[in-house]
Amino acid sequence: APGCTLEEEKALDGRKSIFEEAASYYHSQLMNNSRALGYQKKVRRHAEETLAAFRVGYTDGRLYEHLKARGYSDDQLVCSGLVKLRDGRLTDFFVHDLFIYPHLAKDGQVAGFTIKDQRKKYKYRLPGEYWAKDCLFHNMQAFNGKEVVLVEGENDLLSVHGRGGIPHVAAINGQVSREQLDYLKDWAPGKTIYLCFDNDQAGQAYTDKVCQTLNNLCLPKTMIRLMKENNTMVRIIRFDHETKDVDEYLRGQNEPAVAMAALLRVRAAYSRDDVRETVQQRDRAVPVKAHARLGHPKAFLRS
Repeated sequence: APGCTLEEEKALDGRKSIFEEAASYYHSQLMNNSRALGYQKKVRRHAEETLAAFRVGYTDGRLYEHLKARGYSDDQLVCSGLVKLRDGRLTDFFVHDLFIYPHLAKDGQVAGFTIKDQRKKYKYRLPGEYWAKDCLFHNMQAFNGKEVVLVEGENDLLSVHGRGGIPHVAAINGQVSREQLDYLKDWAPGKTIYLCFDNDQAGQAYTDKVCQTLNNLCLPKTMIRLMKENNTMVRIIRFDHETKDVDEYLRGQNEPAVAMAALLRVRAAYSRDDVRETVQQRDRAVPVKAHARLGHPKAFLRS
């Protein structure tokens, strides 16, 4: 990490344990704070089981004190990125009154943190140099299987996993990076990727980027049956213009798990030709309601 000496670099071996301890501490703060927990359950409508599965937390500004009491040195804590020098004293990197989300690597260990602020005053995350290098998406364990649903943010992820009942979901958390695209390109052969980004220009741009990156991996229709094990299937989920994102969509469903399953039930795979036409179709197509678009795969591209 920047600014750390060789001796301090050795302390980085303890970063994983610091991250694990911090995630547990922040989660306990959420579960013991009625106001913060009430917001997650009543406003965001996440079940406690979902919050626990992803160890969603709440910052109280006292993590440094807690970690010091657990025996970690100042050097270890500063090199973890979770503690910084502010106004001449060591204090928490994440300020009080934020929701915090531990990101897990493929091995299930905490690799980094992002936050959400109800007041929308703070928009930051643990700096990239402190993250585990192999943690490019929120919920990397979703890539341990043969298919993955990609969404944008933390609440989308929690909704699809919790209310939607889909465990293989991962979030990009911000703009789609070059590193994320490269990872998808390496991972995708023989796999299925559902793109479920927000219903706005940014979401469409993310969809276009992923489709263009995977274009050469999506075989022409005539070759899919011959080389099925190498074909990449890209399926794009869209909603009507009144629906902001998948989180909002599922919160409005009486049976969200059934609704999510319906969104994923596309009857045909995309070929290379389909993906190549994505941007052109988007510009000239007529919007279609989400529930009406399940019967024809190309309809997903028309938004």
